[in-house]
Amino acid sequence: MKGTYRANTHGHFYNDTWNIDISWNEIIALLGPHLFQPLAEKTANPQLAESICSTLNKSGGLRYEIDSEVFNTMKIQLLALEYIDIQSLKTNSGGVAVFFTLTPLGREVMLRMRTVQSK
Repeated sequence: MKGTYRANTHGHFYNDTWNIDISWNEIIALLGPHLFQPLAEKTANPQLAESICSTLNKSGGLRYEIDSEVFNTMKIQLLALEYIDIQSLKTNSGGVAVFFTLTPLGREVMLRMRTVQSK
């Protein structure tokens, strides 16, 4: 997966890229906690990108984004794995947008990946 982020170091703004090998289960572990209620697609992309950048120690940025074609592939794969549902829903402003929610299987995988196992 690849994307970009914008950061500020001592008043100097710069754009940088990131790249990571990440499993589908790791993706749902990062995105899943944000999907307990419908999350707009336009919010899901930067949310997941920020979570990934945090794992790469690239936190503190101003804007995070996953490459749009990579994000579309990820969206289709998570749908095919039945980890998420995708719906067009009305927004608070009266428009329509695409929203993601966790499926029961997605919730199960996310919980398995995110919970602390007792010894």
